Amino acid sequence: MRSFTATLFVLAANAVHAAERPIIVNVPSPARDWVSYVTTLLPPFLTLGALIVGIVTLRNTIRQWRWTYFTKEWSTLMQLLATKVSFMDPDCTADYKNKFEKTQQIEYEIVARLCIGYLDDLWFLGSEKEMLTWFRGSMRLFGGTHRAWLRDNSKSYDPRFYKFLDSWLTRNA
Repeated sequence: MRSFTATLFVLAANAVHAAERPIIVNVPSPARDWVSYVTTLLPPFLTLGALIVGIVTLRNTIRQWRWTYFTKEWSTLMQLLATKVSFMDPDCTADYKNKFEKTQQIEYEIVARLCIGYLDDLWFLGSEKEMLTWFRGSMRLFGGTHRAWLRDNSKSYDPRFYKFLDSWLTRNA
């Protein structure tokens, strides 16, 4: 058993001694140039790849945050509107100046501003495509219900937003 242990010890010592010596392999010049190019160009490509993955991840995170935020805002707005049902009656809101008394008219204007402001925020964050598809129910509910108020206050909004919403409401009335 001692000779086996001694043999293992000698082999291990020789292996350590061999690992300390450099191993020289003759590599032809073209291959050496190729290896040199790869080792020089690989780090920038890896960095560029990591940058692209980071940008895509950031973009998706922002998009997810945006939808979470708008869903939460929609829910908050709907909770408010549940207590202000008369302000969501299209017959009353079409002639809001005559249908509501002074204090109700002020409350109505706040509700209308919140509803149109929600759509305005969506539009300004570049969600025009989603407004035409996913948010079309909100556009009809908020924009259609408060269309008279929006026309009276169109100067308060970007003309492009007003034109976008008004033309959509006209086509989908």
